[in-house]
Amino acid sequence: YISELQWFIVKLGRANEFISRGLRAVSNAFGVKYAALEALKHLGGMNYETSFLLGKLLPDVVNAIKATKDNSVAYSGLKALQAMFHACVPNITRFQECQGDELLERMLASFSSDPDIVQVALQIQNFIMAFDKSESEM
Repeated sequence: YISELQWFIVKLGRANEFISRGLRAVSNAFGVKYAALEALKHLGGMNYETSFLLGKLLPDVVNAIKATKDNSVAYSGLKALQAMFHACVPNITRFQECQGDELLERMLASFSSDPDIVQVALQIQNFIMAFDKSESEM
């Protein structure tokens, strides 16, 4: 007999492995990075616990987004980050430790002609600034 929680943990472990491999793929051949980021967007935004567990993938997420010239990968990656920050605020600190702020600046410069990417990058920056402000007030 396997409980629903045990089943979920096994599935999350498999998803984590799939996402990690996709993010580390050399290219976006067959949409591998895009698929991994889409999965992360949905799983990472589920709840605090799931998002916290997937937060260890943030260095891979940052590297995958930094390396892309593909608008759909960049957008999906930013949306995944956004979902993970809303579900689990401590992921912001992890993101900042991977030079995440530099990533956002790069996205704004590299994809300045894509209004969707610019909008999400700015939303993330504002969310992080609000987080930093609340942290400094404590």
